[in-house]
Amino acid sequence: MPDTSTNYIFVDNPGLAETYADSIQNLVFDGATFRFTFVVNRLDAPKPPEPLAGKQYPSCRLVMPLPGALALYQNLHNMVDALEKQGIIKKGQPPQTPSQPITLQ
Repeated sequence: MPDTSTNYIFVDNPGLAETYADSIQNLVFDGATFRFTFVVNRLDAPKPPEPLAGKQYPSCRLVMPLPGALALYQNLHNMVDALEKQGIIKKGQPPQTPSQPITLQ
């Protein structure tokens, strides 16, 4: 849960680089923090008739305390609910790419 006893003001950092990930390769909870390893997928050169193959490379390792991870879970849950209500995603079906960014505040 977020710290509700302190009033934090968000200050943006426009110079902060964005990190892309195709998926999460590993997630561990050590009793106090969650440790995420995000990866990007890179395909090897095709060699017909062999099936496509590739490798996953770490793009980010993120360590988050339990309260932050719970806030992340709640935000993701709210976002998925909103996407379902808008018909953008449906449970049990692969996601479609939205035509516009969707933001929840």
